[in-house]
Amino acid sequence: MSYKNFVQTFWSSHIQTELAAECVFTDFVNREFENEVVKFGAHLKILGVDRPTIGTYVQGQDINIETPNDNSQFLDITEQKYFAFEIEDIDEAQSKQGLMETLTEEARVALAQDTDQFMAGLVSQGTKLTKSTAITTEALAKAAVDDAFVKLWEHNVPVKESTELIITPWFYNLFKNQLQSLETDNMKLLKDGVVGYYQNAIVKMSNNIYNTGTYDNMCLRTKKAMAYADQISDIEPFRPEKRFTDALKGLHVYGAKVVRPKELICIQVKAS
Repeated sequence: MSYKNFVQTFWSSHIQTELAAECVFTDFVNREFENEVVKFGAHLKILGVDRPTIGTYVQGQDINIETPNDNSQFLDITEQKYFAFEIEDIDEAQSKQGLMETLTEEARVALAQDTDQFMAGLVSQGTKLTKSTAITTEALAKAAVDDAFVKLWEHNVPVKESTELIITPWFYNLFKNQLQSLETDNMKLLKDGVVGYYQNAIVKMSNNIYNTGTYDNMCLRTKKAMAYADQISDIEPFRPEKRFTDALKGLHVYGAKVVRPKELICIQVKAS
């Protein structure tokens, strides 16, 4: 059967790599679990300890030696999503330049959309900053973003800390004149969805931002605010029993969590 010649390892690696490039919400997160075994139901420990207490030293007196509390958290791998499609002959498909790439790209984009929407739904677990007044002008858009930065700084996030701002298309249309332009030759940033800079934040635009029915949940965050781990756990060619075709299926497992809610400002805004 032709599917026996399918290069499984290559396509699994290819989809995993390109999937990350398609996602907006997953590229600015804590991904220290890349080397962990990521499978459905996994319980991954995120190490953490309390900040040590600063004392005043007095000569001749003993110092206080403390044992920091363990405030570790756990990231659960809760999601399992798959794709499956059939073609006449996988060997033939692989021999046609670009055909297999096109088929897997469509699967990859669909997986990325699903992942981004899941991540966007977690944004409300951060610190909410709700703007009940509709954002209809550039000044109101700027004020909303500036208030988010102030809230982040009030939570002791240093001004020099790298941050990311994810906004909706309609908000970008109002806010775009406030952005610092990208380098004209920086095509990689454009490919990754970056539309500019503001303060010290990378600014991205996404259609996957969660809407509550009233508000769009945009976000300003540090890279440590959310934890994420994923794996394309299985890419498998097979022969459907009742068809004269070959088929390909893949399974994507992942999990995410807001681990530092004070470092993620959920900017709730509405257009009208």
